[in-house]
Amino acid sequence: NKIDVVELPSLRRTASITGLALPRYLADLGNGQAAVSEWVSYTGVGRVTFINLNNNTLAGSVAVDSLPEQMAVAGNQLYVGHAGAARV
Repeated sequence: NKIDVVELPSLRRTASITGLALPRYLADLGNGQAAVSEWVSYTGVGRVTFINLNNNTLAGSVAVDSLPEQMAVAGNQLYVGHAGAARV
């Protein structure tokens, strides 16, 4: 339930980002920001949490449908794929 930040090429840990619940994938949003998909639980609503990469802190989140996975950035839009079925 955390992301370890490492430096290359040594892979020495420089920081840990905590406060996450079952993090899955990370997408670079540019300008020192990233989004991480979180399952939160194996059933129910997932979320996407935004991270400030300059200081490795959480910068807010948004609820999404169940089991969010990989994400893609196109322009100023973030698209989130889901492993779970969409709710009606």
